[in-house]
Amino acid sequence: MGTLFAGSAMLFTGCVSDDYDLDNVDLTMGLGSDGLKVKLGNTQRIMLDDILDLDETVKLDKSNLYYMVKDGSTHFTVHVDPVDAMFDKSRVTTQKRVLDYDGALEQFDPSELAMLPDGASLPIPADLELHGRAYGTSDVKISFDVPMDVKYIDLVDVKDMEVTLNVHTETSANVKFGIDVLEDFSIQIPRILKLRESSIPQGWKLDAKTNILKHEGKLKIPASGTVCTIVADKVDPLSFGTPVNGRIEFGSDAQGSVVEAGIDGMVYFKATDAFELSKKDYADIYLELQLGNGNRIDVEKLTGKFDPSIDPDVNPIEVASSLPDFLDDDAVRIGAANPTLKFNVDLSAVPVGMDFSADLKAVTEGQEAVNVLLPKVELNEARQSTVYYYESDHPYDPEVEEVPAAATLAQAENLSSLIEDLPDEIRVNLGGGKVKVQDKLYTIELGKDYNAVADYKVYVPFQFDRGLTIVYKDSADNIHKDLKDYQAEGVQINAVAENTIPLDLIVTIEAYDVNNKLMPGIRFDQATVGASENGIDVKQTPITINAKLDNPALLSQMDRLKFHVKAANDVNGKTYELRSTQYLRIDDIRLRLSGQVTADLN
Repeated sequence: MGTLFAGSAMLFTGCVSDDYDLDNVDLTMGLGSDGLKVKLGNTQRIMLDDILDLDETVKLDKSNLYYMVKDGSTHFTVHVDPVDAMFDKSRVTTQKRVLDYDGALEQFDPSELAMLPDGASLPIPADLELHGRAYGTSDVKISFDVPMDVKYIDLVDVKDMEVTLNVHTETSANVKFGIDVLEDFSIQIPRILKLRESSIPQGWKLDAKTNILKHEGKLKIPASGTVCTIVADKVDPLSFGTPVNGRIEFGSDAQGSVVEAGIDGMVYFKATDAFELSKKDYADIYLELQLGNGNRIDVEKLTGKFDPSIDPDVNPIEVASSLPDFLDDDAVRIGAANPTLKFNVDLSAVPVGMDFSADLKAVTEGQEAVNVLLPKVELNEARQSTVYYYESDHPYDPEVEEVPAAATLAQAENLSSLIEDLPDEIRVNLGGGKVKVQDKLYTIELGKDYNAVADYKVYVPFQFDRGLTIVYKDSADNIHKDLKDYQAEGVQINAVAENTIPLDLIVTIEAYDVNNKLMPGIRFDQATVGASENGIDVKQTPITINAKLDNPALLSQMDRLKFHVKAANDVNGKTYELRSTQYLRIDDIRLRLSGQVTADLN
């Protein structure tokens, strides 16, 4: 019989012992109309620690405040496909003949022409050198086929691209002239091509502002016609703009200033053999810009604005599968005052800033119950960022001394609604444009995967402003060995509860037999322990728990008492907290077997 009494007292401690010893109980018995009475004494302070066990989900912060934490992680990739760039037209011709009949005639000594009739062909001996001015401009057509991820282009970095400048002779059929020397010759390189100054050959000077290469004095031209070779490493039209149907072209009249190429200077021709120059004959030159890899421009980096598709695969935050006992019940409600969602986003390897938001869904049994859309925040490129979404005045983070000053803070309405009815999981959706590159200029390497990681945690401090319901379950076991000799019509427990926990504690009990089957013939009432007003001051509540037995013999069959302590409260405009230092104490506990009591002590 002492075991029953000890087990009943432990109903309030949350820590039930299986060790029942009648010698440890003061069995002061009186037989009369009230049945058997037993005084059990008092309990020690039962701390909230005894009811709320710490685990991976429920923890204590440095101020002894309880909080619940759940976490998850994801990663995503920023990738922009390569740009296909072509150098379509690369020939600059002269605006007028460099050398014609009249120009050649002026370079002969009059005495040499005295015997020639007017308009007669001029005899040109081998190795004779004549000159003329070459001047001309031409648009160079450059086109870019860009992926839809590219919304605007400002600057293009290309792999080191050799640009070879060649001059060639273009003559009438009868003429046998080749280019020998250029003198005081200037070449207008299209300003869209940015030249590396260290690649400028000796004897040439580059005006970086106009992109004009100039050679002063005479320059001997080899048989190949190569004037010089330079290196371009950027393509900058000063204003690229927005692609139209995935394409940008340069070379029209409106953009001629940046794609215009030109030549200006003296050209000396030398006769490769003797011939006669008629009035219809001429000798011209043209300049050819030849890229080292044909007509293709290998784009390495792009400065512009981008909108690549970013669709992270996010694992849901599992909630129900790892809840402690006192939260694992359909009756549980959490009206938290300041749940906080913390994202640690690592963009240290990502050269673009992000607009960041998320769509959260509470899901139970496959059905979406609550949806919360987090507001957009901006994350800077090439760094790690911390983002807090919270509902109150300041985010709650028990894992740091204080919220970092550099963290991004954003209030999110109705965040607590996600966990009010604890769901099976919270799904975090970062797709559908919720994570996207900011509408700013960035430089990225095309075709490269830039990987980012986002870790996230949900903190739920046990601070409540809309009520809380939790359920604590425990049992008193193996009591049959001490009850098998007794029968009674009823059981009653009387006590005074002292409570500093700001929750009403409702106690209910169920009896089970030696086969662990519920005994519906033993029905306990429930008792309510009043809540402390503020979690500090003691609230005293007299409590009585009665049990009726349909058959007195049921007492001797009872082996286990399962009890629930359901903690519930409505806040009425206040905010309260659950801390490990709060306690419940049961004083002056008395138990009696009521009605007719029979004991077989043989």
